[in-house]
Amino acid sequence: MRKSQGWKLSATFLAPGCFFMAMLVDLPHSVCAMSTPVASTFPTCDDGLACTNNDQLQAGVCAGIPIGGVDIQVQLSPAMASGPVDRCISFEFYPDCSSEPINCPLTVPFGVPLMPGVGVVTVPLGSECLVTRVFAVTARDLLHTLRATGALSCNGTHLVVSFLDDPASGGNWLTGGNLDALKPGVSLSNANTINILDFAEFYRQFRAGVSFPDGDTDCAFTELHADINGDGLVDALDYAFIAANFVTQSQSVGCAAPVISPTPLTEISVAKLMAGGLGYLAIADLNHDGWLDQDDMTLLELRLRE
Repeated sequence: MRKSQGWKLSATFLAPGCFFMAMLVDLPHSVCAMSTPVASTFPTCDDGLACTNNDQLQAGVCAGIPIGGVDIQVQLSPAMASGPVDRCISFEFYPDCSSEPINCPLTVPFGVPLMPGVGVVTVPLGSECLVTRVFAVTARDLLHTLRATGALSCNGTHLVVSFLDDPASGGNWLTGGNLDALKPGVSLSNANTINILDFAEFYRQFRAGVSFPDGDTDCAFTELHADINGDGLVDALDYAFIAANFVTQSQSVGCAAPVISPTPLTEISVAKLMAGGLGYLAIADLNHDGWLDQDDMTLLELRLRE
């Protein structure tokens, strides 16, 4: 065995018929008088809270008023480019704990005219994404982030789902730094953790001098893309996401066991990479000891400071 070594966005939901306003202030979340908040970690029907709300949604009403759709607010973990930047966000709508979710990939514009890393999209009632009641909603950018679980409320006319604020403080923004969710040969458990494979993919593109015309990755974009902050470059600003969020894991849906790695992958041998068809990542073995590990990350950080 080897031994391994802001800002904060708060949201205020306005009165019925209004939308929302995001402010750079540290205030608690509040909802309009007609709203019915549901916990961000969704209780099961045994807990009662979700069932009451879901019965309303199944009947097509939100706090007694027919719903017109779902307003979704998404924040990517900082620090993102000012934008505008398009990112494909894969939303999963869960009708209940036992059914498969409806996957709904949507291209969401982030940044200008909103704050950097903040985007808004509305899913209209009648959309193929909303064919049944909504019990829970998750979101992730398969090319860049972990999965987050949404916080549900009603604003009087729409169901509102928010992915806002730092998870370390109880929020649920989409944590950046996960680059291997679509990589061949990577298991689902590894794709739900920011680990040494994400460092390796970043370094492969960084070393190759990869850049992009812009930071956009709409839902037609399928290449691996290490420009996490959306400025069109693969550089130290993108590595900062991986370093800051290393071994962070996806949020669970609340009523289901999370599909994540019980032991985050912090090291892997070059031999195992070769055997698994990921030999092209061996370039990230910076100290040439036959392993990709945190020693290589430390060495890169020293070089970046120079």
